Amino acid sequence: MSRLREVLTASLLVVLLFPAAVYADQTDEANRLMDQANALVAESLALDAERLELTGRLMEIDAEAKNAADAQALLVEMEASLDEMATKQESASVLWDRVAALAVDDEQRTYAAQQKEAAELAIQFCALERTILDTVKVLYGQAGTLSQRDHDKLVREFNDLVALQDELRWQYNEKMQASDAYYEENDLGKESRGWVIPVGIGSLIVAALFAFLCGFLARRKNRSTVGWAILGFLLPVIALILVAVLAEKEPEQPAAAATPSAESPPPSVPAALAESAPPPNNAALPAEIAPTPPQPPPPAG
Repeated sequence: MSRLREVLTASLLVVLLFPAAVYADQTDEANRLMDQANALVAESLALDAERLELTGRLMEIDAEAKNAADAQALLVEMEASLDEMATKQESASVLWDRVAALAVDDEQRTYAAQQKEAAELAIQFCALERTILDTVKVLYGQAGTLSQRDHDKLVREFNDLVALQDELRWQYNEKMQASDAYYEENDLGKESRGWVIPVGIGSLIVAALFAFLCGFLARRKNRSTVGWAILGFLLPVIALILVAVLAEKEPEQPAAAATPSAESPPPSVPAALAESAPPPNNAALPAEIAPTPPQPPPPAG
């Protein structure tokens, strides 16, 4: 019955402490993914800044000038930057989905949803920019062969695409500003950094509790207290279950001290001690030191 009670106690502790461990792991993983997604967004914005710089250089080139061929090299660079930007935004979108699934509070879930929407807008922006680049390629590549009607048509399409792109950029900036403000208002960055120490301290407390319980049960079962306590600290759940189902060990009996038996003769006294021992009262003294008996007086006359 005692053994069954110990097993049930160990199972109850596992049931109570396991959700706390899972909660801490999910929070730590969600914060880690959130940091990764924010890093990807920052890298994507840096690529967008490079793309805007290339666009400014492209606009300085006249499609009918002699250096119009230089525009093709700039367009290639812009396409490469745009592809990398889209890839980072897609990766960030996947990470925001994982953050929302692992989030343990509404603030994290809301922030992840806002960033997810911003990432989707950025992906649409990249797709639209790709269409604009294709149109620009035609304008620069076939500047001398296009009719005025076709040229004007391409220019109108280009302007419409740029207007739509400006609208997407405005929506993206609005979404990012709202998301950043929500991030600061709810101290999500501070919470992400602050969870590192509490989770570590909590893990140590839980491990120490398991070590104490394992050592306590091991002592009751005459097992190695220190050994099971160390095992309980390193492998908390496994060690607690093992020591709970472990059979009790018989205690070791101390060796009994040897007692002389009644039949064994008493130890002999060494000869030197026997010779130096004083003689008993009734023992005869040696002749040279024995007292002389009194002599009777001689007869008179």
